[in-house]
Amino acid sequence: MDIAEVCAILDLSLEQALAQVKANFDVEAILARRISPSDVVDYYDQCDGGYRRFHSAEGALHLALNTAGGATTSSFAEQGEFFLRHFDACDGRHAIEFGSGAGYNLRWLAKRRPECTFLGVDLCEDHVRDAIRDSEGLENLQFAVANYEHLMYGDASVCGVLAVETLCQTADVHQALHEARRLLRPGGRLVVIDCFRLQPLEIFAPELQQAAQLVEKTTAVNAFSLLDEFRGAISADGFQELECVDLSAATRSDLARLYKLARMYFKSPSIVRSAGRALKPKLIENAIAGLLMPFTVGYRAHGYYALAFERM
Repeated sequence: MDIAEVCAILDLSLEQALAQVKANFDVEAILARRISPSDVVDYYDQCDGGYRRFHSAEGALHLALNTAGGATTSSFAEQGEFFLRHFDACDGRHAIEFGSGAGYNLRWLAKRRPECTFLGVDLCEDHVRDAIRDSEGLENLQFAVANYEHLMYGDASVCGVLAVETLCQTADVHQALHEARRLLRPGGRLVVIDCFRLQPLEIFAPELQQAAQLVEKTTAVNAFSLLDEFRGAISADGFQELECVDLSAATRSDLARLYKLARMYFKSPSIVRSAGRALKPKLIENAIAGLLMPFTVGYRAHGYYALAFERM
């Protein structure tokens, strides 16, 4: 997706959007944050209710995709479909999801592969509680509160590792990748679906740099990884890349929906002030990401990619 495709979404220029953000938020304070694992947990504690209300009643915490284009309805399940194709290709029987959230992906997978077992790990106790509640009756599915950088499970104990929009939030992405390699059997698959920086931000105009950093900070991310550096780091850690798919265009419908929600928030200062009293701060800041992400993806500062690797 490029800016020409995004124009149908937008009724503001980037400069106008940033001006609205600066009029309602302390931008410098947001940009100065250094986000820790406890900040990620706090982010979801504050935002989960809003995610259920405005994003996905079923508890999906990731972007919806529309890879078919046209008027086809976007789906939160396309990430699971991508993983399942690779899981089946290696005759997978056991899989783990890093950062499983409220369990949407694993519920979808467990229903489609009842002969396989699935485990989800997440830092947030509330996520795990909700995931266990919503997966009642699925005997092939378990969840645990854990940091996936350091897990107690045995070497070569799984056939697949799934990580959807979570490695961008981890404190040590390299340690997380080492742990994925340790857990995977030879020939097993690692699937990462996430937002990335496509170029160093320094090559972009200052306004776009600031927009990209605001999107990252207000989604509890210090900085998205550079795509090519990330791919190289995984390959150097004993994986062979099998697939790299640019799904940025498939996010268009969902970005348009989130942009419209953000515009509703920003259109009236009185609504902003009222919402500020009623809603939690991190949830309110989601409006910044909703307003600015169509620009950062459209101008190719950010991209949304699905990556698949085989453990050598």
